[in-house]
Amino acid sequence: MSAFVSTVAYETELNNIVKEYLESLGYDQTSAAFDRECAERSKPVPSVPAALRTNSASVTAQKTMLRHFHKGEREAFFQLWEQQLSHKLRQVDSVAQKLEFYLHIYFATYSVRHEGITDDEAVSDFRHFLETKGAQLSQTTEFLPFYALPYVPDPRSHPSFRDVFSDRWVPELQLRLERFLAMVLDSERNQCRLFELYRGAGSGSAGGSATDLQAQLVEAERRATQYVRRHNKVQADYHNLIGITAELVDTLEASLQGRPVNPQFLQQICARLFQAQTGSLDLTRPGSAGQALRQSVRDSGKAAANAVPASAGAASASAAAAAGATDYDRLRRDLASSDDALRAGLLQALRWRLTRAEGEARQRCVGQWVSHDLLGMAGQAEPPPLLLGCLRSNDRRVRESAGRLLNAFASVCRGRTYLTSGQASDSLLQALVQLCRESPEDQTGSPAVRDQLVGALQKLSLRRRMQTGMIRRDLIDWLADQLAEHDGLSDYGLEYTVALLMNLCLRTAGKKYCSPPRAKKVLKVLSDLLGHENRDILPYVNGALYSILAVPAIRAEARAMDLEAVLNCFIKEDSPDMNRQLEFIIRQLNSEEEAELRDSEDEAEPDDDEDEEADVIEPDVDRDDSVAHSPSGEALLRNYSPQQEAGSAAATSGELLTRPVTPGNRPPTRAGKTGGLQALEMEELEAGQQQQQQQQQQQQRQDTGRRPRTGGDSRPVSTESRPRTGQGDRKARTGTGGGGRGEG
Repeated sequence: MSAFVSTVAYETELNNIVKEYLESLGYDQTSAAFDRECAERSKPVPSVPAALRTNSASVTAQKTMLRHFHKGEREAFFQLWEQQLSHKLRQVDSVAQKLEFYLHIYFATYSVRHEGITDDEAVSDFRHFLETKGAQLSQTTEFLPFYALPYVPDPRSHPSFRDVFSDRWVPELQLRLERFLAMVLDSERNQCRLFELYRGAGSGSAGGSATDLQAQLVEAERRATQYVRRHNKVQADYHNLIGITAELVDTLEASLQGRPVNPQFLQQICARLFQAQTGSLDLTRPGSAGQALRQSVRDSGKAAANAVPASAGAASASAAAAAGATDYDRLRRDLASSDDALRAGLLQALRWRLTRAEGEARQRCVGQWVSHDLLGMAGQAEPPPLLLGCLRSNDRRVRESAGRLLNAFASVCRGRTYLTSGQASDSLLQALVQLCRESPEDQTGSPAVRDQLVGALQKLSLRRRMQTGMIRRDLIDWLADQLAEHDGLSDYGLEYTVALLMNLCLRTAGKKYCSPPRAKKVLKVLSDLLGHENRDILPYVNGALYSILAVPAIRAEARAMDLEAVLNCFIKEDSPDMNRQLEFIIRQLNSEEEAELRDSEDEAEPDDDEDEEADVIEPDVDRDDSVAHSPSGEALLRNYSPQQEAGSAAATSGELLTRPVTPGNRPPTRAGKTGGLQALEMEELEAGQQQQQQQQQQQQRQDTGRRPRTGGDSRPVSTESRPRTGQGDRKARTGTGGGGRGEG
């Protein structure tokens, strides 16, 4: 009964809503019949607001545009399109831009679809559209193949345009057009209430703002990416300043001991501080460097203050990595234990000791790990059970922490030598490749284990022997499959996957592997990536394309795919470097030379010991870490310091290494490569100072009445007899984490 009363009470308004709907869509006869029946039943005769009747022109425009669409009348359609849609909407709204692009494709192929012939005028107009309005979508992978459409003589038979000529493409496009026109034309502003009620019930109060929300999401993602890159740069600058500060402190202490400061060293420090201003800043003028440094602090003090917390603890980690010993036997036992929380915390602490250290402290940390065979790589042919046990753990935190540690270890030259030179390196590579194929996607939002393993493999691929092993294990095929579905990859995973593919394709064995029947898939994947929004991957994509096109069979496959037309679409006036790379690729594509596919030195010679890549650990190794263990970091590792640490510190200085060697064949030392081991020198210097002070105090007691002490009596003992490295030998370690060249 209550429902009946409610209906009667609102009957007049409900009749008005029905009347509005019928008249808004032009159902005049039905509307008249509705009026007659209401009158016959003595019901309230509905009335339509005057504002709604003004929509007839917009409704007529919609019907006219759809009629032009069906008849292929391109000029008449786009004339109405520009009249009915505001200029701002056509220039800003991404949905309108994409729909307009597809409509131009529809009219350009209309005669081919219905008559089997090409309309030269329509194709010419489409080419003009691509060069003007359509240019802003040239970086979108979705539309990339269509930029070659005007240059393809028979688009119906071309595989890239198969969907355009399918039976479902035109009906789907028509449906998109109808929905778009219904939403954006003037008729929407005075839409009938029935439509508003339906739209509100289907999507809530935010139903009409889906496009705005999508635009806000895209803008938020763009800002987030920009802030992450800015944060990474600030963090890298901070680490660079820590290293420079340490060297300046060493120089200041040396000057207090009477050793002169080398002017060239100060010049190098200033050049490192002002790399971006070296062209406009006179560093030889006294006081200019200090003045510029103070000005930079005033200009960007706030940004620097915000960036410091992200890298807080780096200095303390450097000191911790350079000091003290560790009970590695007990550490390995706990890493192999069943306490997953402890294992994850230890793996995290070890990684922090490496990633938060700088320069010589990091080298010494790696040297200690190699000397004590932290991961169990020496003396066996089987995969290291400790490392693989962590990577195959049932606990995701342990798996991810192990992957992060492996990735960080592979970022350092001595770490790569340790991982690739032992007897277990081949079996380790086999296990890592298998783990990459098996690793499921991480659903918690933190980087997947697979991304860390791909990052480690990319760095290991700098060694020729590892490249050969990866190619023989069909890793190229797997990488191509991953890149074909690159939407599911993180930015880090995408960049390192492409870089790894390029490293393998640079090898002759890799080029041969990409030959038919695999050539079509690899070429399709690489050409699609040319339009990806992440521009950092382009050097790797271009390098891989240029390399594999040296194979005649791959060139033939690329010509069949009309790859040159696709490449020409990316030649832009504002990208001279990119244009130069693309021109080299096109020249390689059109080459008729029969290149000799023969590995010479890269197959016959072993890996060189010295690295050409800088020891840089990218911030992604530590980002989004989900491990939260208490205690953590150095506080946790202090539990593994032996009681006799102080007594053993001076007894294991050892011989300085000049190059990385196989861990099983080298004597245990406390140092890594040469290059200015300030931490070790400072420790020995402090020990010498304490010894000298004790001798002076004893001598003073024995020689009471002699001359008084002076400042010169407290000088530390001379250290000139032990090997040192000059300031000029120090290298500024710069570069990127994802190098593309093979080492040596």
